[in-house]
Amino acid sequence: MILIGKANTSVRHLQQVVWNSEEERASGCIAGCSASGGQTQSPYIVGGMDPEDTWLGHSNPAGSTTGNAIAWTAGMAPVALGAEADGSIVLPSDRAALYSVRLSPDAISRRGVLPYNGLSDSLGPMTKSTEDAALMLNVLLGANYFTQFLGKSFAGLKIGFLDPVAWAAFPGAVKPNEDYDQQYLTNFTAAMDKIEAAGAVITRNVTLRKITSEDDTMCRAIAFHDYGPGFADFTAGCAGQAFIEGAAANMNTTTDEEYKEYCRKMTQKTGVLGLDETFAKYHIDVIIGALTGRSVSVYDLAGYPVGTMPFGYARFNGRPIGVAVVAPKHRDDPIIGTMSAWEGLLGPRQPPQQLVQGSEEIKGEGLQVSQI
Repeated sequence: MILIGKANTSVRHLQQVVWNSEEERASGCIAGCSASGGQTQSPYIVGGMDPEDTWLGHSNPAGSTTGNAIAWTAGMAPVALGAEADGSIVLPSDRAALYSVRLSPDAISRRGVLPYNGLSDSLGPMTKSTEDAALMLNVLLGANYFTQFLGKSFAGLKIGFLDPVAWAAFPGAVKPNEDYDQQYLTNFTAAMDKIEAAGAVITRNVTLRKITSEDDTMCRAIAFHDYGPGFADFTAGCAGQAFIEGAAANMNTTTDEEYKEYCRKMTQKTGVLGLDETFAKYHIDVIIGALTGRSVSVYDLAGYPVGTMPFGYARFNGRPIGVAVVAPKHRDDPIIGTMSAWEGLLGPRQPPQQLVQGSEEIKGEGLQVSQI
């Protein structure tokens, strides 16, 4: 068994993403692609990558911790560790039907990780079950803590569900597919009903402040300010890096004073006026919703812990279907408790059908959705 390995990742500089309030679009290569490793393929996707797909389309494994997610879901390793600044753990985990946790940024040391954004950089496990995630968190944080939240039920848990239609993917990022959209909405609604019947106190269609174009401008400025010196520290002692270190340093045009003000504003907008307001307004413990519509950007820029939970597989191409769960700041433990209740109620994830031999056919609905 390989104990330590480096898997394929999305190369940031091969992908230029342009955001605005109405759409996502990109030029260059798509998520999960690098010059050295090529395009990462998901074992779930029947027929492989669609060459006409959008940069984060339904046949794409997402990124940027793409190779880790795919290597794990293909059975090459028992667990994987990812890094995230804006969806890099949770998006590929969602596309690989994994239970993952992106920790609060200040919960764990980031030493040895290439810095990108000081507000949101963090680490976390990518695993096949909530138990594995809890065990790995115990190891990462050096405390026998997270396993105590295993075996939890939904009874009494106060959950706010985001409207999957209001937070639907932008067509420039994910090519629309009517069958998938209808299946997701049907399964999402059925899951809410079953969770409510299990004793949870749920609020449907909670509101949450979205990322704006002004936010994106500040986010890029923060990242460009952090990335240059961070890259130089990351490559210190490595020969032949001067050219790319200089290029990374030249990305920044933001003064230290502007940087501090942008960080303050982003924390205020995504945290205080965003997630904090939603938690307080609806008196909820966690928020559950789709990983689309830039919701993950809100969670990451605010620095809040987030996890992923699978609950189905697309009929049209086999891609996993999942949700994100986010907890209040510095409260990583409700993530494990919610994931454990979810897995116990909705059933375990299923391996890629194309890798299963001699086993019962895996149905596209996944996780026994017909029983939800």
